[in-house]
Amino acid sequence: MVKCPRCGREIPSDARYCPYCGIPVEVSRESVEYIREQIAEYRWREVIAFVTSMIFSAFAGIFFGLSMIPVYEVEYRCIITWGSTCIVSIPKFVPVKKFETLDLIIGIICLIIVAIAIVDGIRSQKKRKELMEKLRYIEAKSQI
Repeated sequence: MVKCPRCGREIPSDARYCPYCGIPVEVSRESVEYIREQIAEYRWREVIAFVTSMIFSAFAGIFFGLSMIPVYEVEYRCIITWGSTCIVSIPKFVPVKKFETLDLIIGIICLIIVAIAIVDGIRSQKKRKELMEKLRYIEAKSQI
C-alpha cells in the first residue's frame, strides 16, 4: 500500500489511478494528451451549448411574442347619418383570436431546449475545470 500524492489516502501499490480522487499514480505522455483532448472536447461542448441556448432563446421569444399578439378585425359603426348615407363612422376593433396555441407550444419546446443546453454547458464546464486541475497537478508532479 502507498499513499496517494494528492489526497493522502492509502491505495494499492499496483493501482494506476487513485480510487478516491482519480488522479493517475503513474503519469505517461499518453494520459496527459488524453486529458488535453478531453479538455478541448468539453470546451467545444460549452461553446455549442452557449450557441444553442442563444439561438433557441431567440426562437422562444419570437414564438411567445407571436402567440400573444392578438388579431383584430375592424368593423365600422356609423355614428352620424344623412338619410340612408353614413357620414361619420368610427372603427371598432373586434379580436379574432387571443393567442395561437401552436406558437405557445413551440415557444415552450424552445425553452426546454434552452434549459437542456444550459445544463449541458454547466456540466461540461465543471468537467473541464476538473480535468484542468488534474492536468495542472500531473504536470507539476512529473514536469512533463
